[in-house]
Amino acid sequence: MMRPSVDAVEIESRYDAVGELAGSAVAAESVRNSFDGIFDIERLLSKITIGTAGPRELISLRSSMGCFPRVAGAISKMKAARFGVLYQRLDLLEDLHSLLGNSIADDPPPTMMDGGVIRDGYDASLDELRVLSKSGKGYLASLEIRERERTGIASLKVRFNRVFGYYIEISNSNKHLVPSDYDRKQTLVGAERYTTPELKEYEEKISRDGVWGIVGEYFDGETWQHADSVWGFVGDDWEDGADRDVMALTLEALGKVTRCETCGRPSRRK
Repeated sequence: MMRPSVDAVEIESRYDAVGELAGSAVAAESVRNSFDGIFDIERLLSKITIGTAGPRELISLRSSMGCFPRVAGAISKMKAARFGVLYQRLDLLEDLHSLLGNSIADDPPPTMMDGGVIRDGYDASLDELRVLSKSGKGYLASLEIRERERTGIASLKVRFNRVFGYYIEISNSNKHLVPSDYDRKQTLVGAERYTTPELKEYEEKISRDGVWGIVGEYFDGETWQHADSVWGFVGDDWEDGADRDVMALTLEALGKVTRCETCGRPSRRK
């Protein structure tokens, strides 16, 4: 509305489209209702392209794209040439909608760092990490039993703390039984703490960095690589949506204003 068209052909085309809507309250209501549930796409796309969008923005974009078929269905029933052009230009972006539907959880947290953004079952590696993180105590107990049997050290302990992470603690009296694949991690007064290749791998897998690395691959790669195409296709759809907004606003104004058919200019209804 801030940059009104001065092209006579375009204006006439809009008049014809608005006239068709004005002639059918049912059609006008159908077109208007088809936009229910569509968020501010321009704002969402801006956040995506500059890298500040979070999971909630992707959900809003996914929800908006889910409304595109309804919009297409509503305008496909209209006969005015302007609606025909808009219908031909509308891209439903089914691939992107499917990607977001398959990869992003239904109710994700506000930020990626909160976890739970990627849907269960979408990535086998991420699913494995989640299982490991939930069954951590069971894994450590199992590892402790195996290492006791392997080393013959009945007092061997597998523990965790926030400073040193995961470790195997062995008393000094049993140091002579420590296997060659044990790497010393910390020395205590009466004991030594070690780690093993298996324990290192487990720690790397369930670390926040490990989970973030996999999630980050999607947000930096598979999902975000569509940003340019999103701008290209959804951006065009957004412009079409703005075009329809112009017609909708003009239609609402028809209650107060009528068109002078001879001069093409609006005149006040008496």
